[in-house]
Formats: sequence, structure tokens, C-alpha cells
Amino acid sequence: MESIKKRNYGFDWLKGVACIAVVLIHYNLPDQAGIIMKTLCRFAVPVFFMVSGFFTLSGDGNVCSRDKLFAKIRHILCLVAGAAFFHLIFCVVWNKVMDPGWSIAEYSRTVINLPKIIKLLVTNDPLVYSHLWFLLALLYCYILMILFERRYPAVLVNMFPVFLLGFLIFALWKNVLHIPSASIPLMSDAYLMLFNLFIFRALPFFLAGMWLRKNREMICSHKFSRNGLIILFIFGEALALLERNVFCEAQFYLGTFIAVGAMFLYVLNGGHEFKEDNFLVCIGKDLSMYVYVLHIAVGKVCDLIAAKGFLEDRTMFLYSKMVIVLSFSLMFAYCLFHLNKKMTKKKNLKRFGGS
Repeated sequence: MESIKKRNYGFDWLKGVACIAVVLIHYNLPDQAGIIMKTLCRFAVPVFFMVSGFFTLSGDGNVCSRDKLFAKIRHILCLVAGAAFFHLIFCVVWNKVMDPGWSIAEYSRTVINLPKIIKLLVTNDPLVYSHLWFLLALLYCYILMILFERRYPAVLVNMFPVFLLGFLIFALWKNVLHIPSASIPLMSDAYLMLFNLFIFRALPFFLAGMWLRKNREMICSHKFSRNGLIILFIFGEALALLERNVFCEAQFYLGTFIAVGAMFLYVLNGGHEFKEDNFLVCIGKDLSMYVYVLHIAVGKVCDLIAAKGFLEDRTMFLYSKMVIVLSFSLMFAYCLFHLNKKMTKKKNLKRFGGS
């Protein structure tokens, strides 16, 4: 078996596929075709959580060192700060363009209030730009690992199916089971949705990634059929579509879990097939986080330009919008990545006295 220290570019490929899927969740085709695409792309967020969980364990199967965990937390906090700063600037510019009389003070009073702050802390729902919940939930996962460190109980990792079941009960099967999915409102209509707790929509996938790392040797000893895993993935996606039709719209489905499992088994058994220069590998390794932060802003600008040009209702724009948003998001992400790389190199040269 290959050394675990050798980079498996299959995980970068997974992140690249998930990165594109995230954009397609928010910007897809119109009408029924869009619902289908959105449902099929639901594997995106679980993939990111599982990859993060996978690399939270070291090669010996223990939680990585306390220093590495704190480094991961600092990295997430920097991403949150950077994303918050970008969207703050974008929010001010956007609203000033849309309404010259817009007041940031008045806007702040409507956005920053006690119920929303509680939701931010409890269910990781940001005050604005809700797609950033992923970073906050991931932060909570790492903080939990700090509490357990190397003494994490194996039973917690093995219980990830129970947490997944909890999400399905509160988010997908709630109407069939007649189970309320929200707590008592904090104030007015500000409900706390139980399935938005990180223990249901983040931790299960994070722990599943840890379980796969813990049992990697056993998993890799079984040579899963490539065609069989593809069929399993297709089955999971088809099941997700069926669940969407039978139950309701949800962030994830049972079929989503099956599809993600098939993708990970494929990477664990055939990750060596992916090369560093693969297009999706490059996106996953270098651009995915930038795209994640930027794409909503890019989409809003595209909508504004289309509205100014009276294109927002044109069939061509509706069907090409997802490609436009994805393309510009990747382009801006590429520029930011290389700018950051150049600045880091210059900083390192100064630190070590280089010229």
C-alpha cells in the first residue's frame, strides 16, 4: 500500500468536483431541470466535511497533534475573517449602487440583532450570506476535536450513522414522522431549525471522514469494482431524486450519503490515477475555497448586468448563467490564488533575508 504521506490527488479531485457542484447548487438551470441539478449536486458539502475529517487523523489513526488542530482553527478563523471582510465591502458597494440613499447604520440595525446572533452561535447561520455557514460549522468540528485530542473515543466516530439519521429525521422525514423540526422561536419568527445544528449537518460527515481514515487499510484491502462504485453513485443520486419528490427539499438525502460514500471509496482505491495537473485537481487544491467565498457575489453582479441589459428573462441567459458564474468565479479565484502566492513568497523572502 502507498505511503499515507504521499499526496493522494484523488482528494483534490473530489474537492474540485464538489467546488463546481456548490456553484451549481446556487446557480443552475431554470424550472424542473434546476431542481434536478440542485438535488444531484447535494454531495458537495458532505465531500468537503469528509475530506476535512479524513485529514484530522494522523497516519497512526490518532487525532493529529494539538498544535496542528490549533493551526487548522487559526486557518479557518482567517478564512472567516477574510470572507466577512470581502462580503462587508461587497455589501456596502452593492447596496449603494442599488440605492444611493442606503444607510449602513440602518441596515446594520436590521441585520445585527439578538435572535440572529444566537442563530449564528447555535446553528452557524451567518448574519448575511448564509452560504458561509460551512466555515463556522467546520470550526466547531475542529474545536470538538481539541476537546478530545488524542483521547477521542472510538465510539464517537463509529456513531456517525446515528448523527446522519438525526439529520434525516429532523430535515427530511419530519412531515412523515410528525416531528417538529424547529425549536420555540427566540423572538417573533426567528426559529432555530434543529437540523441546522452542526452535530447533524456537519459533524456526521466529519466523523465519517475520520472513520474512513481510521479504517483505510481495511478498506484498501478490498478491491472494489470501479464500475460497481459508479453504479452505486448513480443509484445514490437516483434515490436522492426520488426522496426529493416523495418528501421535501432538503440539504442532503439518504441517497446523497450513498453517492458520497461511493465517491470516497473510489478515491481510496484509485486515487493514484489522478495527476497533479488534472483540471479538477487544480481547482480542488488551489481554487475551491476562493470560489466558495466569491461565487455568490459573482452571481449577483451577473444578475445586475443581465437586468441592465434586459437579459434576465432571456432563455439563453437563464440556461448559460451557471456557466458564466462558474467561469468568472474560477477566473477571479485563479487571480486571487496567484496574488496570495506571490505575496506569501515576498513575505517569506523578507522573513529569511532573501532578495
